[in-house]
Order: sequence, then C-alpha cells, then structure tokens
Amino acid sequence: MEEDQEAVNLAADWADISQGLRKDLGHQVYSQWIKPIQPGNYCKETGTLDLYLPTEFSANWVSDRFADRLSLAWKIARPDVRHVRILVHPGRRQLPELRLGSGGRPGSAPANDSAQGTTDPLSAALAGEAFASLGQGPAGIDASQTFTTFVTGTANVLAFNAAQRMAAAEKPQFSPLYLKAATGQGKTHLLHAIGHAYLASHPHARIFYCSAERFMVEFVQALRQNQMIEFKARLRGFDLLLVDDIQFIIGKASAQEELLYTIDALLAEGKRLVFAADRAPQSLDGVEQRLLSRLSMGLVADIQPADIELRRAILENRLTRFASIEVPADVIEFLARTINRNVRELVGGLNKLIAYAQLTGQAVSLQLAEEQ
Repeated sequence: MEEDQEAVNLAADWADISQGLRKDLGHQVYSQWIKPIQPGNYCKETGTLDLYLPTEFSANWVSDRFADRLSLAWKIARPDVRHVRILVHPGRRQLPELRLGSGGRPGSAPANDSAQGTTDPLSAALAGEAFASLGQGPAGIDASQTFTTFVTGTANVLAFNAAQRMAAAEKPQFSPLYLKAATGQGKTHLLHAIGHAYLASHPHARIFYCSAERFMVEFVQALRQNQMIEFKARLRGFDLLLVDDIQFIIGKASAQEELLYTIDALLAEGKRLVFAADRAPQSLDGVEQRLLSRLSMGLVADIQPADIELRRAILENRLTRFASIEVPADVIEFLARTINRNVRELVGGLNKLIAYAQLTGQAVSLQLAEEQ
C-alpha cells in the first residue's frame, strides 16, 4: 500500500515537472525526449530515483542533454531526492549499438549545442549533495564539446572567434564575454569549448561551469548552511567562470548581488568570465541595473539562427561520427530544409531517423525521413 502511494506521489510530481519542462523546452523537444520518461524505483535510504526510457539510445541522449536539469527539477520538487539515474526501462528492447566512429559515442550532444543537461562529468559535478564539491577541478567541462566539433558559418562566426579569444593563452581584450542565442543554437557548446581549450593551455586552472539556476541553488544552500564565507571564497578563487542561461537569475535580488560582487572581484584580478543567455543583457527584465552594466561591459556576441548552408554543414559534420551508416544526400537536404528552428532539433531529427532505421531494420531513405 505504501509503495502504491509512493508511486502515485512520484507520478504527480513528474506531471508537474514535465509540464514545466514542456514550457521551457518547447513542444517538439518535450514530445520527442521528455514525454516518454517514466518514474521508476525510488530508494529512500540513498535518495536515488530511477527514470526510465524505452531505448538505450533515448536514455543516453536524455542523460547527455538533460541530466542536470532533471536532477535539479526533482530536487526542487522533492528535497529528499538526492540522485537521479536515467536508465533503460527493464524489459524494453534496447537500441543496437550505433557503431559510431572514433569521433563520437552513443548519445553525445549534438553539434553546436549542449544543454543544461550534459554528460556524466557535468551531471556528477552539478548534482552533488554538498556545496563542498563546488570548484573541485574542471567540473562540468564536456571534452566532446570543443572548438573542433563546432561548425561555423556566417550566423555564428563572431561568437566562435570571440570564444576562441577568451580561451587563448594570452589575456583577452574583453571580459566578460556574453553569448546571446536562442535555444539550441550553440551557445552552451561554446561555453564548454572555452573551458576545454582554456584548460588545455592552463592545466592547473580552476574552472567553474554552471547554469544560473544552479548558481542560485548553491547560493541558497550556502545561506541555509551558514557557509556564505566559504561560498564567496571558493567562487572568487576561479580563473574562469562560465555561467549558462543567465536569464534565469531574473528577480533573485540576493543572488544577483552576490554575482555582481563576484564579477567585480574576478575582473579586478584579471580573471575571465563568460555568460550565455537567450536574450541580450538589456532585455533581461528584473535584473538590477548594476549587474546589467557588468554583463554588457565586455563583448556581447550574437549567434543568429543557422541558415540553410550551415544546417547542411552541421548535418554533414554529424554524419562523420557514424560508421557504416549511409544517409543519402536527398535526406540531408530534406532535413536541412524542413527542420530550421534550431540546431538542436536539426541534429535530433537526424539521430531519431538513424535510430528508427536501425530499430526497424530499414535503410535510411527520403521516404522514411518524410514519414518521421
């Protein structure tokens, strides 16, 4: 009886969480990746919740893209949930190995984008129970999200070049760097690329990557645990600070003030700061004017929606990660022309097509693409 009630409670919590994700991610991404998730086993002793997906492919993909976001959402909804695992549903058919080439792996994030949910190192770094884990090593930097794997075009070349300058060995001419782009256009990929390249040239550097949401969670946790001195000291000890989705710090006065002081302290010491958001600094409603001034005092680099040429190039680049999988040119052209809202959905469409073809034993064809 108790187990049945627990299952009902989990289902109710998941209904609330998933609706929030639907508004945040959009209908297509939600329907394709989030909607199939089913809450599974929950261990009260360890605070571990299992989330099930029907295939290994979808489990890997959701884990890579949304692990941190799902973990944070569950912790907010149920403070007793400390760990979230994304698994294949027991008894469900697993996707055959995708036979990726040496340049990729199952479920790796799409070219030119990464989400707030990322690969296992990031999930482990950002899903820790205690604030004490913050800042231990290059937390959160996904080694697969590099400048090499980022496909450039006229829509994103300014942001790409600015990101490379920020990661270079020599001191950049501007700081902070503010990357502005709509969802799924590649700003998070560039954040990881900056961290990866900077760490390559500064092996002992202290790097912190987080979302604005995570920054606020850590801030509130430090307040509750009377660890604000430690929080400030560690946060200001980083050489490179990377903050994603800064628009979510809207309206949080105390967190904004702490971020403002942190920016001032790091800039005074010549440290590097990079922020990313889906809108320009002046469009961040509810943000204190002094913070807006700091965010825009360096360089604001805009990433425009990918044009048809860039979408083709991204798909072609993505295909180099697959081995022994033939995708006809007319399929690439069809996907590039029909999926034009953002890069994440574009690459997700290609992955979904290949996965479906392998599950059903069909060849990838234009007809199959049109049916999906």
